[in-house]
Amino acid sequence: MAFVNPWMLVGLVAAAVPIVLHLKRQKRAVPKRWAAFRLLMETRTVARRAAIEHWLLLLARVLIVALLVLAFARPGAYLGMLAGRGGQGKAVVVALDTSFSMGLKLNDTPKFTLAKERILSHLDRLSLDSGTAILFSDRPREPLAGFTGDVAAIRETVERATLSAGGTDGNAALRRAVALLDTRDVSERLILVYSDFHRSGWDLADLGRLDEEIRGKHLAVALVGLRGEGADDDNQAVTGLELESDIVTRGEPVSLRISFANFHGSRRQRTFSVVVDGQTRHVQRIDLEAAGAAGPGRAVARVPLTFAAEGFHSGQVSIDPDDVEVDDSRYFAVQVVPRLKVLLVDGDPQLDRSRSETFLLEKLLGAAGNVDATVVAVWDLGSAVLSLFDVVVFANVDSISPEKFSETRDFVQRGGGLVYFPGDKVYPEDFLRCFTAAGSAGPSPGSTATRTGDERLRAVPEGIFPGYPQEWSTGAELRLDARRAEFGHPVLRRFRGAELAAARFRRVLRFKELDATAVPLRHDDGSPALLERGFGAGRVLVFTSACDADGSDLLLTGSTAGLPLAAIYHASGRGQGDWLNGTVGGNVTIHLPLDRVGRSIRVFRPGRPPVTQAGRATRRGDCVAELADASEAGLYRFEVDGGPGGAVAMSFDPRESDRAPIDPSAIAAVLKNAKVSVQIEDLLDNVRPLGSDGWLVLVLAVVALLAVEGVLANKNL
Repeated sequence: MAFVNPWMLVGLVAAAVPIVLHLKRQKRAVPKRWAAFRLLMETRTVARRAAIEHWLLLLARVLIVALLVLAFARPGAYLGMLAGRGGQGKAVVVALDTSFSMGLKLNDTPKFTLAKERILSHLDRLSLDSGTAILFSDRPREPLAGFTGDVAAIRETVERATLSAGGTDGNAALRRAVALLDTRDVSERLILVYSDFHRSGWDLADLGRLDEEIRGKHLAVALVGLRGEGADDDNQAVTGLELESDIVTRGEPVSLRISFANFHGSRRQRTFSVVVDGQTRHVQRIDLEAAGAAGPGRAVARVPLTFAAEGFHSGQVSIDPDDVEVDDSRYFAVQVVPRLKVLLVDGDPQLDRSRSETFLLEKLLGAAGNVDATVVAVWDLGSAVLSLFDVVVFANVDSISPEKFSETRDFVQRGGGLVYFPGDKVYPEDFLRCFTAAGSAGPSPGSTATRTGDERLRAVPEGIFPGYPQEWSTGAELRLDARRAEFGHPVLRRFRGAELAAARFRRVLRFKELDATAVPLRHDDGSPALLERGFGAGRVLVFTSACDADGSDLLLTGSTAGLPLAAIYHASGRGQGDWLNGTVGGNVTIHLPLDRVGRSIRVFRPGRPPVTQAGRATRRGDCVAELADASEAGLYRFEVDGGPGGAVAMSFDPRESDRAPIDPSAIAAVLKNAKVSVQIEDLLDNVRPLGSDGWLVLVLAVVALLAVEGVLANKNL
């Protein structure tokens, strides 16, 4: 049993006072014989009755003191327990919306302040025997406070809560709350959601799936709304920033794509500015259409930027301030690198260059503007110095010397990138002999192990390739499977499903992926289309189709021609990547080469103390440091071993700018397998614990005992 005011139990010591006084007032009987002794013997029965009344008087006085102390301590037991229904208890999860829109005022008071006041007022009516947990609905991965019956700790947690620049994720908050309640062996489970309920923070279709998941869990959900006329706020926002190139080099212009939105019902004109490294680089007026039934009015601007120095740069895009100031600015970070130097190794060069294996790839790199490509025939590879390049591309290369393969291994291990395209001259046995045995990572040439299935490659995981070829597939025409593509992967992040589905593949080399291999792209028959593996400080990417026009139209189809270029950018380790620019509420993830594993990485957060941690290796083959649940918008700078590092930009969640409301009743209508109420009183009135107003029962018991004590005390006068 938990108590609201456990310190009051010290008062139980006072229950000993009536006992002490009773014992002190007792008189010892002195035996004397006298003439009326027979008369006293006749009154023995009366004396016994008086002794019983004295003990009852003592018990009443002790109970009065004890019950008064318990009433002030307020035990968290159920009235239902007193009625004999058992004491299984109730667990409560409070989901508090800390998204930035909760900072707007409702009747001259911020909605966030009102939400915290309501939570504190409701705490007195919640069961504390199984505990209460607090989580934030804008970043619900972990609860802010685990289950506890300590009201003071819960109050402190709520009072110290602050707003973030994140957006509401109501579905994730409910799922996390359900998962927390599943850990409690209780009979009643209650979820309280305090939010201003924006449409952008809830997915009714996904709530339908959640409703099936909670079948039979006996949940009660209260949706406490704090809503005003938010849809009428004059709000415009910078909703997106994107550098339209994965590689930014010194002196080469790059386009910054800026997205704006107008959530007001009238047309608006706003001035925006672009600041880079503290200097204003661009100012422009933009016209925004009015919001309508189809959504907010939107506009896009493209601003060319050039950077004179290599290294990390940071910037900010801002518009004129309005009613919602948080979304008037958005931040970005840029890593400016030298021009990429790429070595193309042609395994089938032709006198007619247009028929060479690397012809299309060379044209693609030449048009990129930030790549210097050098082409060598495979028989001239021995004279090439790999350390002079950032990425080496093998195209239809069937064999190289053991010495050159060892040099390639060292090149990748030191941080270089390797991209491999098979071709009609490549056969699985040649690949195994030249690219594994030569690197001391596979069976010796000619051994029986090379002809006996997967056992032949027990040592291949020690090599640099993410897999090994098994056979050529020349049957049915294949396409890329957009449904299984990992669009969050750096190679695919600028592509969409329809674009990938356009390419056709007539000849594919089937690879067996190994451990620690990522397969971000597959064909529609499930076979890998692109494999990736980290090796040392570098990475290796393998396409399973050729880069010429014979086996596929990968480089002939405009929508997919950029895939090899994106792979080369990623292999270089210099691409911008999504990690440079994130959204508040997610994780700050800093990517570094594998040689930084275990080294100290210090992250400086805006307005908060720095955090130090060690870099750790990932399955994808790089080193990361993570800072969970970043709630502040701005630049997160980092240092490695006290030396130069870089910056990551975190901006507000653009979903939260769309303040069109959702009716909590619509959420309640979807959650049919839970008892959902939009009036929290409906739930709290039905489960009234002794810890809230049950203390009145104890007070009434004290009053009754006082009456009994008065009768007994006066009778003995």
